[in-house]
Amino acid sequence: MLIVLVLFITIEMVYSRHKCACAAYVDPVCSTTNETHSNAGCVLCARQVLACHHECPCVTASANATATAVSFDNSNERGFNNKYTKPNHLC
Repeated sequence: MLIVLVLFITIEMVYSRHKCACAAYVDPVCSTTNETHSNAGCVLCARQVLACHHECPCVTASANATATAVSFDNSNERGFNNKYTKPNHLC
């Protein structure tokens, strides 16, 4: 019984390695382990999770939120009373 189990596990490991589709094209992606891979297929072959579709590191949501908040900081210059009210006129 133990021999059959070891044989089954060995066959499964070999099969899972060969069914992996890591193509030869380069379209860099980043995994959640912060490793850059050639393409998304290679991330799957490494049994990792895709984090973003470019080289590492990935930009976090908090960094995007900060950049957005800074970009809307000058709303008074565009005819708004403050950044929380509607404009007095329509364009």
